[in-house]
Amino acid sequence: MSRRLLSFLLVVGAMLSVLAGCQVAPDERAKNDRRVGKANNDQGTITVAEGLAAVRRFDGTDVELWAQAPSLDLSLVSKPDAASTWTLTILNVLPDADLTAVAEDGSALTVTEQEPPRRTGRVWMFELPPGTQAQLSLAASGAWTAAPFRFAVLSDIQDGIGQFQDMVVKLNAEPDLRFVLSSGDLVENGDRALLERFQRELETLDIPWYSTVGNHEFIQGDAKDWFELFGRASFHFEFQGVHFSFVDSGSGTVDPTVYDWLAEWLERGAGSLHVVVTHIPPLDPFGLRSGSFNSRAEAASFIKRLADGGGDVTFYGHLHSYYAYSNGGIPAFISGGGGAIPEKLDGIGRHFLVVEAEPTSQRLDVVLRRVD
Repeated sequence: MSRRLLSFLLVVGAMLSVLAGCQVAPDERAKNDRRVGKANNDQGTITVAEGLAAVRRFDGTDVELWAQAPSLDLSLVSKPDAASTWTLTILNVLPDADLTAVAEDGSALTVTEQEPPRRTGRVWMFELPPGTQAQLSLAASGAWTAAPFRFAVLSDIQDGIGQFQDMVVKLNAEPDLRFVLSSGDLVENGDRALLERFQRELETLDIPWYSTVGNHEFIQGDAKDWFELFGRASFHFEFQGVHFSFVDSGSGTVDPTVYDWLAEWLERGAGSLHVVVTHIPPLDPFGLRSGSFNSRAEAASFIKRLADGGGDVTFYGHLHSYYAYSNGGIPAFISGGGGAIPEKLDGIGRHFLVVEAEPTSQRLDVVLRRVD
């Protein structure tokens, strides 16, 4: 096969891979984002501020959430004829997170913790009089105080899910990690059974996993599965003085609504260290694989938004290797070594990144950790 033909096939394959993720249009995904974190039944209504948790179950007064941020604020409204005893399970939480509850009159509600189902899962029970409401807050000690901490970045597992526990063992052995960030492509396709399997794989991970979507999550399956199981595709949170913005670029473009959100998040994080995570790099650093946004004009606009808005570092996936470079003067890292078919002859293999965040000095140090 000639080198020209091989290059052509690689480009076509990359384009088809991105287009496959377009079965659910970006605007529809943005609409689904808005629906996350809201549910009601005959007992009451629950609302998670900014949709930062998926309501996975709401049976009677038994609620289960999947968190997408270290800290959550919830509003719970009990209907007049509701039962008074509530059970709240939150999965994908920091092991040292605490829950507080305040009644509508400002008095504290007694919250009793139950036996946790796993290290990143917590269960609480509390009494809420029928016809009243409560505000609940989940946060780890020091979550709102600027202080150094460490996190990991890992993306593009796809068909390597069968060996994912190798990654978990390495992550659990890494000292003082607070959570893992991912730019998506957790599974080979968006079949609900695969998404549920990946969440089962996370049960052995000692820390939470926060992820946006890639192009593979929507190749097949119901368009709502990701949002029901994991939550939003685009979201933002703050932890210990660092802002994190996750942007859905799984179709090789960013929806206008998400751009509006990103502008708000950049403004909110002005003057602070700001980490931006999205799946597809706006521009392929070498320009050989079409592993980038569909439009170079949009790519340039995206990078300019980050540069003008105070983005400090970008983490991408999609390309199954590791690259450290700069886009628009912003440090950029591509880390796609979670287990998907690797780039040939790059000598990288499976890997993840360990990041040391220093919010006071606004410094990030990134180190590659090889698994193979």
